[in-house]
Amino acid sequence: MNSPLSKFHQEPSPDQLEHAKSRILDVLSKRPVATGRTLERLISETAEPHLEPHILGMARKVLVRDGELLSKELKTDYPHIFHLPDCPPSQVDSCLADLARLLKSINRQKVKERCGQCLELAIFRALCAETDVQYFGRFPDFDPTAPTRPNKLFRKEEPPCHIGNRSIIGDRPLDFIYFHPTAGPAGLEAKNLREWLYPQGSEVKELLIKCIALDCVPILVARRLPSVTIELLGTCGVVLHQTLNQLYSSKDKELASYAMQQDLLCFDDIKVGDEPDSRLTNLTSNILPEFLPKARARFDKFKDLLARYANSDIAYHELAECVLLRETGKR
Repeated sequence: MNSPLSKFHQEPSPDQLEHAKSRILDVLSKRPVATGRTLERLISETAEPHLEPHILGMARKVLVRDGELLSKELKTDYPHIFHLPDCPPSQVDSCLADLARLLKSINRQKVKERCGQCLELAIFRALCAETDVQYFGRFPDFDPTAPTRPNKLFRKEEPPCHIGNRSIIGDRPLDFIYFHPTAGPAGLEAKNLREWLYPQGSEVKELLIKCIALDCVPILVARRLPSVTIELLGTCGVVLHQTLNQLYSSKDKELASYAMQQDLLCFDDIKVGDEPDSRLTNLTSNILPEFLPKARARFDKFKDLLARYANSDIAYHELAECVLLRETGKR
């Protein structure tokens, strides 16, 4: 029988691990090489049943340990590349050269900055469309009704790092602060990243630290979130929104088309531009106005535990157990 704690548990079952190993080998039997993110896109995001990235990561380690999979590192800050032992070396080397050039372009600082701002601009557009919403954080030189100028980063007026006597330590503003008439302030962070965001990630802990400092309900907008993040943080009152796409700037349209190619990274969920889609507009127009009061009640109930976790006073498994006990009315 599954423990009630299992919904916050990240250890895969033996069957899941074996299935993940089989799926990885199957994918690499059809393509010479793949990055870990490519395997996630092909297995975790587009196939059934969904095997989340932490399961694939454990399966890859076992396959490499047993010699059924080979791993190469192109560069220290680049992802590992995986291939089968019997793949011809000339074919592997040719694919690695293509991937190295593409990853070098994707990892350029300006590309990352434009990519990060793209999601913020989409959120800003969605907020601007709501005439009765109050928020901090804007792009004063950006006209949401005009075509985007792709060759520049827009100047951002960040939200304040304080609300009354409460303040964030250091100059680390939230991306936006949203004000709800009954739930009060909510702090929104936009993470236009390829990786799935787990509770242990620095992005999640930084959001919690900022929002607890200002007593803001946390809102996390990211491309993909694993079930454990949704279950645990959702229970604690964090509002979670998956974009399901990574946004690229119009300036990087050609680079995006290369990243989307099936024989390269296979990131075919990329969208070019900063227009908010129906999911994002639904977040600002319906979900936040309706759901934030409930999220506030949950956040107030669990924020002391979130604070201890974000500041590394307790480990993940301790947070999960304490949340479960408190949720079920136990001490």
